[in-house]
Amino acid sequence: GGYRSLMVGGGVTANSRLRRELAEFAGVHGLELRLPAMRFCVDNAAMIAGLGFELWKAGRVSGLDLAAEPTTAC
Repeated sequence: GGYRSLMVGGGVTANSRLRRELAEFAGVHGLELRLPAMRFCVDNAAMIAGLGFELWKAGRVSGLDLAAEPTTAC
């Protein structure tokens, strides 16, 4: 019984301090830490901001009444 591993993913896993803290936590609790390779820890917020800047420069802006429609990749 009990947990044997800790798996963490997403852009936040590129944070070196978080990786150290997770490694320490896993060690204290006897867990195998599973983290993606750094090349897979992309920051989507930076990419979204970059695209937003390019759209803004091109004059494509929306009002504050914009209704956001979140989607997920399939």
